[in-house]
Amino acid sequence: MSSPTQQVATTTGTAFGAYNAVTGYFQNVRTYKNEEAKLRSVLFGGTAQLRTQAAFDLCEAYSQKGSQIFLLN
Repeated sequence: MSSPTQQVATTTGTAFGAYNAVTGYFQNVRTYKNEEAKLRSVLFGGTAQLRTQAAFDLCEAYSQKGSQIFLLN
């Protein structure tokens, strides 16, 4: 949340900002054993791809249903 890209008006407090934070972490912050491991994680079904897809799904659900997605049934 301290990155300058997280502080612009179009990002701060938005679903896009949340998604951008998750993808930014896996692409720019997390360390990988090597570039091939990073590529596999981000593009070919690794942890990064799974987590960013989950973040996207949550953002999409939030855009359709609002905060109700966080309520327990």
